[in-house]
Order: sequence, then C-alpha cells, then structure tokens
Amino acid sequence: RMYVLFRPVLDALAEGHRLGIVHKDLKPENLYLVDPGGSRELMKILDFGVARVNSSEVAKLTTAGQLLGTPRYLAPEYIKSQAVSPAIDVYQMALIISEALTGIPAVTGDPFHAMMLHCSGKLQISSFLLEGPVGDVFRKAISIDPTQRYADCGEFAVALDSIEPYFESNIPLQGGAPQIIPDGKITSRMSGPYSGSMTTGSLDTMGEAANSGSYSTTNVKKMAILGIILLLVVAGALVAVGLRVSSDQDDDNKTKEELARLQKEAEQANAEVPYTFEFKSNPEASVKSKRGATLCETTPCNYEFIAKGGHLSEWVTIFQEGYEPIDVELTVERYEENDGVVSVDLKQIEVSDKELIFKFVYIPANAKAFVIENGEEKTICKLSPCTYVFNAAQKAVTVTFSTNGYDAQNVLLTEDEYNKNSTINVTLKKTESTDNGNSGGNVGKKPPKPPKPECNGKQCSQEGKGKPIKHCVNGKWETTNTGSCINGKYTPMVFE
Repeated sequence: RMYVLFRPVLDALAEGHRLGIVHKDLKPENLYLVDPGGSRELMKILDFGVARVNSSEVAKLTTAGQLLGTPRYLAPEYIKSQAVSPAIDVYQMALIISEALTGIPAVTGDPFHAMMLHCSGKLQISSFLLEGPVGDVFRKAISIDPTQRYADCGEFAVALDSIEPYFESNIPLQGGAPQIIPDGKITSRMSGPYSGSMTTGSLDTMGEAANSGSYSTTNVKKMAILGIILLLVVAGALVAVGLRVSSDQDDDNKTKEELARLQKEAEQANAEVPYTFEFKSNPEASVKSKRGATLCETTPCNYEFIAKGGHLSEWVTIFQEGYEPIDVELTVERYEENDGVVSVDLKQIEVSDKELIFKFVYIPANAKAFVIENGEEKTICKLSPCTYVFNAAQKAVTVTFSTNGYDAQNVLLTEDEYNKNSTINVTLKKTESTDNGNSGGNVGKKPPKPPKPECNGKQCSQEGKGKPIKHCVNGKWETTNTGSCINGKYTPMVFE
C-alpha cells in the first residue's frame, strides 16, 4: 500500500522538477488521501505556498537568514545556506515515507533542536530502512550532502522501484507500521533503540507465594541480597544514563555552535554592504560607469556602490572635454586605504596649431571607434562621448564606429568638416537578420575596413611644363592648371 500510494506522488514531484518547480515544504499535512481504503484511493500533493521556481527571472522567496518551511522536515542545506534544489524534495519524501512505515517522525523536539538534528544527521530512522538494498536507497535519499542524494524525485522513484518486492512481501518491518490496539490508541511495533521491555518475573506467582507463607528466613535473606544487587545495578545504570545525557548535551552544544557558525557564514556571504565613494578631480569633471551611465555630472560628488559578500569591483571613468580620461577601479581595499575618497588630476590634451579636437557622440554608447593606421586597427574611443585629436596635416581620416548587433558606419574627418561642426553625432542602425528568422544575423561580424585615402599631404605630379598639375585634395587626386609642382610638392597660386 505504501508503494502504491507514494509512487505517483514521486512522479508528480518529478514532473514539477522537470519544469523547474521545487515544493520545498513537503510534510504529511500536505499529502491528502482521497477515498481512504476505497477503490479510488489516491494521494494528492497540497500547498505549493512556499514552492520555488528555479529561474533567474524570478526573485528569491526568502531573504538572507529567513527560512520558510516546517523545521521537522527541513533539509540541512536549506537550514545552513537557504540553498534550493530538487534534492530538498527527495530528502523530505524520504522522511515522510519512513514516518509512514514506522509511525515515528525522524526528527522531534522544538524547532531549533529539530534543525540541529537535521544538520548533524541524527535522524530516528528504523534499522530496517538502513540495512540491505532498502538501506542503500534510504541512506542515499537522506544524505546530509545534497549532491550525494538522488538528483530529483524521478531518480528516487526509480530507486524505489528496485526495492518494491521488499514492500510487497509479508516480512514485518523492524519498528514496523502503526497498529491499532484494543484501547483504540495507535502504537508502533518498534524494536531496537526506540522501545524495549524488562521482565523480572510473574506478579501472580509472587503473590501466590506470599499468601501461602512459603517464604523462609533463608529466602528472605536471599531476597534482601538480590534487592541490594538490584539497587546497585539500577544505580550503575542511572550513572551511565547521566554520563550519556551529559555526552549528548555536549554533542548538542557542539552542534548548536556549528549551526550558528554556518548560519553566520551564510549571512556574511549574502550580506550587501553599501560603500559611498567621494569623487574629486582637477579640473571639475564628470563620472560615468563602464556601461556609459552618468554617475556624477560634476565633481566633487558622492555615489554609493553595493559590495556583496565583502566583494566589490566597479570601473568608472572620470572625464572632461579637452582632457585625457582616467579609468578607476573601485574596491573595498581602495575604499579602506583612502577613506572612500577618489581624487585625480586630469591631464590636458596638448594641441598644436595643426591639431584639431573632434568630439564624438554616438549611440549605442558602448560602441567603439577606430581608425586604420599602417594597415591595422587602432581604437580611439571605447565609450561615448569621447574626443579625438585630428592632425590637419593628414588632410583626411576615416573613423569607423561599430559594435555587435549594429551595422558599422564610417565618418570622414577633414579640416573643412571641423570648421562646419567639431562635434560628430552618429547613430548606428541595428543589423537586420537575413537568416529566415533565426537569431544572429550579422551580429558579431567584423565591419568592413574603410577605404584608404588615395593620397596624403601636398603630393603632386606634372607630366611636363605647361601641362595640368595633379595634386592631392582631402585624400583624393584632383587636376588644376594653377599653382606649381616642385619636387613632388604642390604650391597653390596666391592672388593678391
């Protein structure tokens, strides 16, 4: 009957595990028996009130240090660190099946004492359930280490299938199932460490001997001696019990200390501690995160960061137009060494008469901008906004803006463009998928290299005197009949 009732329950829980749902609060009160003893007898699972859905999109139902569930059936890993996995349901079902077979809960006492028993593995499980093939299954299901248990209730159900004959046989369970005795109370066929009896003789026989007057003086002396021996035996037993109780109390105290230590470590590992950094710079500047979010418009300013489990690692950039930006890593160690103050001196970008500063503002802000120098990419910006020093002697420079998921875009920088507008605004277009609905498209493909300038500087050539002059203008060859070309250098004609 136990196998027939509990096997479908394990199947139902296994289906929940397949869907990423852990019940987390299994106990006899949440298993409802329909049509007891009838032809439609069936056990149903109730109360998914504290169930946990294993998904990164769903917030945890418990906060650090908070436990949801019934202490008598809580799994050790949930008590220590609130870890949730299908192994919790395996542990709880093993305890429930043990209790159904023996009538004795595996754990008793107040909630704190019950949790200590779970964490120490001191469970009251019948010896029948811990021996032979049956023992192999139950010891694995109630292992303190969740990684040593069955991964889910589906595996546990398959394991129970392997020992089904043991439950179909007529072999009585040690510490067997509950029975009804004549006075209507429920008892259990417990044996071994959980019950016992001591028989010293028949009271009826002793009464008959007393009434018949058959006790002699010798018998009285013998009985007195036996009584003294019995008292000594009882006293010795009481001392032994006292020592055992003392030993058990010492063990309980150690278990309490260990549980308290584990709970403290779990709280520290999940604790969130705020650290407020003060930013200072010379000159005043802005502060942004590595994702491009502006944290401070102008220094000095303060911003709070959260360290989880004593760990903090955040990168920020302190920048100002016309100055070289500075990247700073924020850590707990840096906070403690500098009392939370981040102070930097920005270096001004040196600009010659022939150097012009372009400002780039582009979307998305985490795209990169690069140029081609000597046939190789050279990144000039990693985060918008940023500045770029353009040498007017170059005449023209092509800048490429690109990032994954967007089409690359080229911008030609010239002195004429600078005179029109020194701020370059770029908005990249998302890459359209060309794979019939499959994700990916051109995401991650390297953008095409920008075309190289045809010429640089004031290069020129002339086939002969009086012939047209070919000279370089904004990276392209043009032809003119004015000016002069001497030693490959073009000099325009100046009219006064």
